[in-house]
Amino acid sequence: MAITLDEYGFFDGVTQVDQVNWPRYMRPTQPDGVVCSDEVIAEYGSAMQVFANSSGMKVFVHGGFCYVRSHYAISRSVRELPIQPAHDSLSRTDLVVVRVRYGSESNSIIELDVVKGVNNFG
Repeated sequence: MAITLDEYGFFDGVTQVDQVNWPRYMRPTQPDGVVCSDEVIAEYGSAMQVFANSSGMKVFVHGGFCYVRSHYAISRSVRELPIQPAHDSLSRTDLVVVRVRYGSESNSIIELDVVKGVNNFG
């Protein structure tokens, strides 16, 4: 005798595919991160490498393709992010991240940001 599983989905009228259910089901198969395949680099020119230059308190992120909580994001151009000044005599390491910001379905976004590090003593 067959036994019905506890949850199943993506049949008409059974499970809605939305911003809540999609990551719930796809996360085990699609890890977060930047895709660095030859195809992505050929299409977007890079794999979201972060770089700085002598222009001052900012970093730049090349274009690319990534997944965040099973949602995809594409950047087609170099993006500029400001860096907040560190303490006058202490060093600091910041982190550039891609994150999903959930709102109502039409207002959810994926964004680049800088997470300010802590000042390092020594």
